[in-house]
Order: sequence, then C-alpha cells, then structure tokens
Amino acid sequence: MTSLDDNLKIQSLLTNLKVDLIDFSIKPIGLGRNNRTYLVVTCTKKYLAKFYFSSLQDQRARLSNEYNFLKYAQEIGGINVPKPLIKSDLYNLGIYEFIEGRPFLSSDLNENNILKAASFLSSINTSDHFDKAKRLNFASDAFLDLNKSISQIDERVLILDLSIKQYKDSKNVIEFVKELQHVWSKLKLGLRANSDLIINNNELCVSPSDFGFHNMLLRKDKLFFLDFEYAGRDDPAKVLADFFIQPEIKVSTDHMMLFANRAFDFYDNKEIIIERTKKLFPMFQVKWCCIIMNEFLPDTARRRLFSNPKLDIEQSKKEQLKKAQRLLLGIN
Repeated sequence: MTSLDDNLKIQSLLTNLKVDLIDFSIKPIGLGRNNRTYLVVTCTKKYLAKFYFSSLQDQRARLSNEYNFLKYAQEIGGINVPKPLIKSDLYNLGIYEFIEGRPFLSSDLNENNILKAASFLSSINTSDHFDKAKRLNFASDAFLDLNKSISQIDERVLILDLSIKQYKDSKNVIEFVKELQHVWSKLKLGLRANSDLIINNNELCVSPSDFGFHNMLLRKDKLFFLDFEYAGRDDPAKVLADFFIQPEIKVSTDHMMLFANRAFDFYDNKEIIIERTKKLFPMFQVKWCCIIMNEFLPDTARRRLFSNPKLDIEQSKKEQLKKAQRLLLGIN
C-alpha cells in the first residue's frame, strides 16, 4: 500500500511533468534493496517512481548519480535504459520511464547475452562523448588508488568485526570474519608486491557500477539495463572484476576474455586491463565479501527496511552469510 506522503510527492512531480492524473494508480513494486519504488499507471503511460535512501551515516548522492548517468546515456542515444523524466532533490525522488520486461534468470545466461552486456559497457564509453563522460562523478567506491583501497577494505573488515560481536547466536558469523581477516592479511602482501602494474595503468572508463544480470530485464531478445545509483567513472579492472564477482547471477570467469574483448573494444591494449584484473581479483572478492555481509551493519538494515518494511532481516542475514561463505572459499 502506498503511503499518503509518498503518494502526494509522486503526484506533485507528475503534475510538474504535465502528466494527466485524472485516471491513474500508484502501487509499490519490489525493485532494488536500497530504495522504495512505485509503478505509476496513467491512461496513456507507465512511470517508475523511485525514492532514494539517505541517512547521516550514508549520504551518497544516489539520485544525482543515477539521474545524471541516464541523462548521459540519453545523449549517446540507442541504449536500452530508462529515460530520466524529472527529479526532486527535496523529496529524494526520481521519475523515470517504466521499462516493460521480465527479470533476467540464471537460465537465460549464455554467450549471446554476455556479449550484449559487454556491448552495453562499450556503448557508454564511446569516444564521441569522452568530454561529457569526464563530467560524471566518480563511481561509488571507485578504485583510484591501491593504498587507499586497501585501507578502505581494512575499515570494512574492522566495522564488520565490531558489528557482529553484538549478536549472541553468531558463532558461524564470527568464524567467517576470522577467516576473512586471515585471507585478507595474506592478500595485502601480494598486492603491494605487484603495485607497479596495478597503479601505472589505471585509465578510467564510465562504469554502470553494480553491473550484472541481476540489474537487467529481458524482453523478447533485448536486454534492458537498470539501477545506476552508484554509476560514474571507475577503473576498468574493477568494472571487469565486479561483473564476474557479483553473487546474484554468477557468470563464470571462463567468459572473461569473451566479455573483455567486446566490453573494452575502445581500448588499444585490453591485455593490460585483463592482467590487472587478475592481479586485483582477490582484493575485490574480499571487498564483495564485506558488501554481502553489510546486512549485519545497522545502517544497511535500515536501508533494507526503507525499501521493504516487510523484510525479514534475520532471514536475510542468514542468506547473505551463505553467499559470503561461498565467495570466500573461492579466493585464491
């Protein structure tokens, strides 16, 4: 059921957009884990209304990042993303074109769709729009400096360790965090030993961030791409690693060369990107372990409940722990 406050804010923006509201409906839909989303149906069109989470502890500009990225994609043209229509910084609300389609499933995963995802990444990095791309913000947690990134992961692991100690029935969680700390301590030595290769080849690209098939819709044979609240400029090695690490719809690293050759066709030497990705891959796996375990952090729990007040947060924690355990086992 739509809250009266949300309803009035959505109507206000749609009125500014000159949408006819004589016959319309607004209903909540479960898209995303950090925001409240609504489907707005009028007599002529459908719209997506999205309220973005914000707090004193987490003030990332999700609305501006997504809206600006979609405006950039619209300027390029011919890209299967929602059109940004209007936003309110006061309400932390954006209104977008509603994309018809069904969620992408693991059974849809094949080389053809992997290449379509790679083509999308290539298309948002066209040289014709290089100057416009430079005006985008850095992606959330962009990889810009090795030592800074190591320090950020140190902090993530520490915060996770401190947070889980408040749970009485947390033996499995405590054991997981101890093993994560052990793996991360060993990894840092190897990263610093290879720092020259990692640091000296970090030309940035436009990144959708959180890029994976979990943020895509399928309609007939077309892929549509969603959720760009963390988008911006980032290191291509991080973009490549994240695509293969994200846990929702796993893509085998056997497809990394296939994906990279298409996704980074705007670079002269893709081999360096792939080599850097392999060196950095374990570091990003540790970071993803922390991201998956964010469910155990109080502010993330508030985000999840902001998006879905009916969420069983304790069950969600159990599911996230299993995902993180699987990922940790795969770190070499």
